[in-house]
Amino acid sequence: MNWAQIKQKARDAVHGTFSVPGFYTDSGNTDLPISVRLHRKSAYIGDDYDEFSPGLFSEINRVIVDLREVTPQRGGVVRIPDFEDVEVTIENYRTQGEYYALCEVRT
Repeated sequence: MNWAQIKQKARDAVHGTFSVPGFYTDSGNTDLPISVRLHRKSAYIGDDYDEFSPGLFSEINRVIVDLREVTPQRGGVVRIPDFEDVEVTIENYRTQGEYYALCEVRT
C-alpha cells in the first residue's frame, strides 16, 4: 500500500465516522441524499497578522462531500437536517484525495 492509499483509507474512516445525512440540490438534482461533514475553520481577518496581533478571527463554514455520491456545482445547496436544518450554498470546492471535496460555502 502506498502513501496516497493510506491517506485515502484514513479519509474514508474519518468521513464514515463523522459524516451525517444531508441533501444536495442543484440544477440537475433535487434533495439527493448524501453523507456530509460540516467543517469549521478559524481564519484571521485583517492585513497585519503576526503572533502578537490582537486581530479578529472568524469561523468559516465549509462542508466536505464524497465525490462518489455527488459532484458539487457552484450554487448547489447542501441541507443538513441534523444540525438544526443548516443550509449552505456552495461557492467553490477543491478535491481532497481521490474521493472527497472540501467546499467553501455561504450560509
